Amino acid sequence: MPPVHSACPDDNQGGIVKLSIVFFLLSGLLAPGLTQAYDSARFMASVREKSAIYQEMADSKEIHSLMQQGRIEEANNLLISLVPNKDKTASDYFFLGNMLYQIDPERSGKLMMKAERLDTENPFVWFERGMHEHRKGNYRSAQDYYLAVIDSGVQAESPVLPAYLAHVYLMLNQPEDALAVWSKVNFRQHHTSIEKAMYPIFSDRNQEAERTRLISRIRRGEKALLCDLAALDSEWESDWWNYAPRESYLAFDDALAGEVLDPDAPLAVIYSLCRDADTVTPGEYLARVKGLGLIDGEQQLPGSPRFVYDLVRHLLSEQEMSAEEVMARWERRLLALAKSDAEAKPYYDVLAHLYVSTGNQEALREVDLHGWKKLHEPNYAISYLVGVADNEALLEKSLKAALKDFPHSEGVARIELQTDPESIEVLSHYVATQFANVKENWAGPYRLGDYMSSLSVQLKKLK
Repeated sequence: MPPVHSACPDDNQGGIVKLSIVFFLLSGLLAPGLTQAYDSARFMASVREKSAIYQEMADSKEIHSLMQQGRIEEANNLLISLVPNKDKTASDYFFLGNMLYQIDPERSGKLMMKAERLDTENPFVWFERGMHEHRKGNYRSAQDYYLAVIDSGVQAESPVLPAYLAHVYLMLNQPEDALAVWSKVNFRQHHTSIEKAMYPIFSDRNQEAERTRLISRIRRGEKALLCDLAALDSEWESDWWNYAPRESYLAFDDALAGEVLDPDAPLAVIYSLCRDADTVTPGEYLARVKGLGLIDGEQQLPGSPRFVYDLVRHLLSEQEMSAEEVMARWERRLLALAKSDAEAKPYYDVLAHLYVSTGNQEALREVDLHGWKKLHEPNYAISYLVGVADNEALLEKSLKAALKDFPHSEGVARIELQTDPESIEVLSHYVATQFANVKENWAGPYRLGDYMSSLSVQLKKLK
């Protein structure tokens, strides 16, 4: 369970308006005193004017209520329709595109394309278009947009633009160009802003969409998923390193639980335990679980991936049960739950851990393949590759497929590097994956700058 590292203001729009990218663009890219052909000041003023209009609606009780209920698309539609299309300018579409960047990427991209059509020489829009192309893996297009921003005269006082371009060059197997542009970054001085800027490119987490799906399923009768809903809202992610409760959402969750659960039913007790998960001791947690009859009684595991994951984690970590005992009691039920909810990663995480612990390699391979091909999770592909390492032909074939499916996986790229340690192309790709892996190497011992330096050393050896 991720720790709460910092407070997250629970503003009533539920995070719908993301201004960080907007104002990064408007304040961070323009070099002081730079004369440009494009009228940046006029565009800045226009975006600020538009933001006030949309922000007032975003702060409204109507939007607040829709967001609480998981009706994100309706909230988005209200904001987008606030200004009639015939009256919208590039500034409107630019702001709206930023607003939806994380919560509706496809729609965000279309809005930014409209901004581009209305203002074809706008370097701020180019930068956004580059980001959209970048995260979709369209590296040539992203390169063109990023270079156009640089050529426009809107230079990056912030180091983020050259850092993005360096990654694009690595993915295009142009390591010399990547190192050249990286030299303008000054990673030692700007490492925090660079690492944080990787989140909007490489994170595909869409919590609002997750929440909408959970609420819909709960209302259709899958009441045990209230635990998963509360867990999501208790650990709302603002980036890879920061999580905090979203209190207004949790208030809605509690009200929904009161609406659909019988207060004396086991699911009500389970929901209460889920809400208290971060405050109870392991001993208290297990005592309440035992009181439900889950361990020694007849009570069956509920259809809540998060609760099942937490339960097994507590049982194993507190040595209340061994992996063999967990499997003997619940393997059939775990398999049934996983089959009934094939996209529920926690079930497969539990099964994978138990199969590793009990040495069931055949069953583990099936779980790994499902996690790779159906859940599209790179760690399952890595586990599968490790499992077939003794079969050279199968490893080669599987590695090729995994590299295609997970181009940003450091673990998959590391296996590739082990098979071909002398290849600069392979090394360049491995270094490229470190841009997406900053969430793991934030504390060192090696950070992004170290990997780029290593690439530089290897290139010099070849010359």
